[in-house]
Amino acid sequence: MNANQIMNEFISLLRQAGERQSFSCQPWFQGTRRMSNNIVELSGSVNCLVYIKVRSEEPYRWGVTTNRIDELRQSGKNWVIVLLYETTETGYLLTPNDVNRYLSIWPLGSDGDYKVATGSYLRFNRPFHSFTEFLNRLRDSCRMETLITSSPTTLGWLNKIKTRTKEKISSLIYGESKYWASLKSHETNRNVVYLLPQKSQIRLFTRLDVSFDAVLQPTPSSSRWAEMYPSIFLIKSKNSVDKAVELIIASYNEDLRK
Repeated sequence: MNANQIMNEFISLLRQAGERQSFSCQPWFQGTRRMSNNIVELSGSVNCLVYIKVRSEEPYRWGVTTNRIDELRQSGKNWVIVLLYETTETGYLLTPNDVNRYLSIWPLGSDGDYKVATGSYLRFNRPFHSFTEFLNRLRDSCRMETLITSSPTTLGWLNKIKTRTKEKISSLIYGESKYWASLKSHETNRNVVYLLPQKSQIRLFTRLDVSFDAVLQPTPSSSRWAEMYPSIFLIKSKNSVDKAVELIIASYNEDLRK
C-alpha cells in the first residue's frame, strides 16, 4: 500500500474500533474550519486528537510540522502523534511528553518540519507491531472516565437510544464526556441533543420548543444554554426509548433549519 492507502485504512480501523468501544473518529474542526487532513478527533471513551504521519517504505523518515504541533498544543485537548511505517500495524505512538523530550533532538528543516527517523531520534519509544497494541497504548494515553453519574440500567437505555437513532440517521456523531453524552449533526457540526444519564433516569436536552410535544418540559438551565436547548424529556424507563429517538430526530431536523 502507498502512504495514502495506509492513512485511509488506519483511520477506517479507528472508526471500526470506535463503534465497538464507544468513541467516534471524525476530522478535526475548529468551529466550521477543518484543520489538517491528517489530524482526527476521537470523542467518547477515548478523547484526544491523533496526528498521523506515514512512510510506506524505507528509509523510515517523517516530517512532523511545527505548525501542527502548535495547533495541537493550543487545542486544549489531549493529543498524540502516530508515525506509521509500511502498514497500519506498525509504528510509533508519541505523547505530548514524548514530543517535548524529542524537540531538542529532532533537526528542524527550513520547511518548518522536524526531521524524524528511526534510531536515535526515537530512542525513548518502542514501536507497536499490531493495531490492537496501538489501541491499547492509545487508550492508556487518552482514557477518560465517562458518564460517571449513570448506572448499568440507564447505560442500557442509552445504548438502545444510540443504536436506534443511528439506524434512522447514520451520519449522527456520538460522543461522551465525564457527565454527558451527545449526538452531533455532521451537516451543521453542532450537537443536536445532550443526554445526562443518572442513576434512575436520563435527562434529554433538545433544540425543540416546549410546545412541540406534551412530554417536553422547559429546560431548568438558564441564559445561553436555555436558548440553544429550551426543552427537556425525562427518560425514566425502557418504554421511553422510542419516544426519545423520535424527539432526537425532530431536534436534528430543527437544528438543520437554524
